Amino acid sequence: MRWTALKALPRRLELQLENPLVGRPAFEVGEQIFLSASLSRAFYMCCFLHEAGGTVMRLLPNPNNPNALISAGNAIRIPDWMSPTPGFIMDATSAGTETVGCYATDTDVADKMPVLLTSTSLAALKGVNSLQNIDKSFDAAVGKQAYTASRIQWLVAPKAVGVRSFVNQRMMR
Repeated sequence: MRWTALKALPRRLELQLENPLVGRPAFEVGEQIFLSASLSRAFYMCCFLHEAGGTVMRLLPNPNNPNALISAGNAIRIPDWMSPTPGFIMDATSAGTETVGCYATDTDVADKMPVLLTSTSLAALKGVNSLQNIDKSFDAAVGKQAYTASRIQWLVAPKAVGVRSFVNQRMMR
């Protein structure tokens, strides 16, 4: 009998907003944000939030979701809004653009990136002011071909101004 090795499925990581902005262009400050990540196959995943105010923090893994290895065919909820103890709530913090970036690898890379992946989650990462800093850390630690990244952005409007007025002001700049 002859065995043929099958080529592994490519890493595919897709992020999606789960609370859509029906009829409005932005979330308001204080409004909760819900995302999901869809995976093409099993891999290690970590996610980071870049808030409009400039803070960057690791969302996943965290103490409530410590396992970075995610099995195939799952949609991961960020945060897990179906859990009675989700571990964190993601609120729109200040007016501007917020971004979540998730990274997928075939192997656990925590030992190669201790500052990013073993420091306290859900807290500001010292010395990190953008997701581009995280891209550079992944590039240096494992190389561009060893990971897949995906990002999703949303606009946050001040609560008092109103969403449509804020978006119109930003578009006029």
